[in-house]
Amino acid sequence: MCRPLGDNESARANFRSSIFYLAEAIAECWKCSDETKVYCILLNNDYQEREDRRGAWTDVKGSPVLLYDVEVISKTASQHIAEITGNRYRLDYSQTIEASYFMNHCESCGIRQGDYFLHDQMYGAFLPRSHEEVAAISLRAVEAELETYAAGSDRETASIVTDYFFHGVIPEWTAEDEEGRQTLSDCE
Repeated sequence: MCRPLGDNESARANFRSSIFYLAEAIAECWKCSDETKVYCILLNNDYQEREDRRGAWTDVKGSPVLLYDVEVISKTASQHIAEITGNRYRLDYSQTIEASYFMNHCESCGIRQGDYFLHDQMYGAFLPRSHEEVAAISLRAVEAELETYAAGSDRETASIVTDYFFHGVIPEWTAEDEEGRQTLSDCE
């Protein structure tokens, strides 16, 4: 079961919302090479954020964000996430970064799937580089209070995913990288 936000941890939260989305994609497990479902939290257009523990909450509208390196999640949200993911997105310890955070676990072998390879590494499941990869990410609305602390956030990818999912907008892919995969244009 996901570990909920404790009373003293609530002060650490840097994102909160009354509704959130669970993004789902497919990744290849680094250990067994099987395909496995992977998840991350996406906040769409109406949530609150704060820069530090003592800071005031700021309303955010029109700027979706994908969260990663999530260290704590509020109880109700964590229960919904555990149910949806079969408890494959849960708190675990990373020897690489020597810290605990919510991470995915392979459906086949159960091994941890670190956020770096899903969010930061080129060709990660949550770094789409083609129309097909954007379309392969699905979103599921979760109507539950979410309060969380996430060390990482990605607004660019979140905008690409939500524009496609909610509005059918296909990003402009203008170049190919060394492996022949399309890359986003630098247009503003």
